[in-house]
Amino acid sequence: MTSAPYISVIIPSRARADLLAQCLGSLRANRYVAREIIIVDQSEDRATAQVVQHAAQHDPSLRYVPSDTIGSSRAQNIALELAQGEVLAITNDDCVVDAHWLMRLAQEFRADSQVVGVFGPFLPLSPSHQTVSVAALTGNRRRVQRGLEEIWRLGYGGNMAFRRQRVIEAGGWDELLGPRSPQGWGCNDIDLIYRVLHRGGLAVYAPDIVVWHVQHYDLRQALRREAAYARGAGAIVMKGLRCRDRQAWRLLAQRLWPVGPGRTWSELRTSLSGGNRWITLVRVLFRMYSLVVLIPWGMLRSCLQPITDVEHMLYQSSVSARKDSTDAA
Repeated sequence: MTSAPYISVIIPSRARADLLAQCLGSLRANRYVAREIIIVDQSEDRATAQVVQHAAQHDPSLRYVPSDTIGSSRAQNIALELAQGEVLAITNDDCVVDAHWLMRLAQEFRADSQVVGVFGPFLPLSPSHQTVSVAALTGNRRRVQRGLEEIWRLGYGGNMAFRRQRVIEAGGWDELLGPRSPQGWGCNDIDLIYRVLHRGGLAVYAPDIVVWHVQHYDLRQALRREAAYARGAGAIVMKGLRCRDRQAWRLLAQRLWPVGPGRTWSELRTSLSGGNRWITLVRVLFRMYSLVVLIPWGMLRSCLQPITDVEHMLYQSSVSARKDSTDAA
């Protein structure tokens, strides 16, 4: 890939019209022209459609796709089927992207044909005293890796990009994972990273490829989100084990270690001496609960769920079989 790659930006959205308007405004500030922006709207009202209609007056690259489906992963698979780009850039409707986001993503993919995934910092945007920071990824060191090292800290779903063909080969998003999934399991972003990198290629973490996440969760909502993520982590690991992937044990060890006793004790001591002591203490204790209860529970509960596609390690996806047959033809 020597010329500027055509990029398909994928945004699943549901009932966040105001936040989506902010997201689309940040994308409009990106001057990268070889792009399309696909918004899959699962809302029950017309507010999101009106936001996109207004934004499209200034940005003809927008594609609006209404859907009566449920779940972020399902929406992303719908966008995958429609996408024309060589590269998929994924963000969320509650995110704000850097003005050079698309250009820098394109540069990473152009620089090395072996790069299959690119990730960057995922930072909290203007948290107020009523909101709790979630899903922060703040590393400032560039990394290029092959394999599954540290994938729990490699990227989050609001700031990641892949070669489209590699996502197709991986079977798309697992629709039993992610926000509003049938089982309430999170972690669909890590699951996709795991399955794409499992098939080889390089992953790049670039500290100048930045996305901000608008903080709109209170403590209860943040803990509910973290619980879904922990259960989803367990479901991913167990799925790998049931598919006889030896790397799944490594995945489990990597997940447990960052939230294990050493780090938890260190954060517990910090919480007792810093600001927002109550919130920090609750979240540290909740991580311990996730370690000993929620991740194992996700592993056990997922044993009851059939795996419909062992080759691609998928509980459920609406695109893998059709896409694979198309490619084979």
